[in-house]
Amino acid sequence: MDILYGFPNKLIHNIGTKIMLDNVVNRFLVYKDNEDDNIFDLPEVDNPIALLKDKKVFYGRRVATVLKEADISMYITLYDYRPYVKRYDKSRLITTTKIEIGIVCHDNCRNSLNGLREIAVGSRIIDIFKEEQNLGTIGRIELESFKALYNMPVDYHGFQIILSAESEVSNNV
Repeated sequence: MDILYGFPNKLIHNIGTKIMLDNVVNRFLVYKDNEDDNIFDLPEVDNPIALLKDKKVFYGRRVATVLKEADISMYITLYDYRPYVKRYDKSRLITTTKIEIGIVCHDNCRNSLNGLREIAVGSRIIDIFKEEQNLGTIGRIELESFKALYNMPVDYHGFQIILSAESEVSNNV
């Protein structure tokens, strides 16, 4: 029996785990002070979930810890959950779940030898879910949007990624 109840909870945690375990993403999040080093030449991150969960990657938009200077963090949360709609007909058997992933980066750690840190992380997340076949969904997880966050403090930059997935209603329990 699954511990998490409901497809949105399962999807959020599956997406979070997939992102934190990714070798490229976790290097950009952990090695934030290595501006002059090639991220791909740095050692693999040991136990990335323990290093990132609730420290750099949060499940929910309201972050419990205050963002510090020279830091990068992410949040993953439910954006929308409703019956699947096609040509104005709502399905009783299929739901659409949209997940929001936010990436927030301070000016002091934004630059890296491999490009702007928050763009690199966002691009890799998109690549992960282009490759991903199934996380309990019907079909692939789809990219809805990848756009800049404008309601940020002056010293921060960020992006919002919206992913959508369809699931069977029976999978929601």
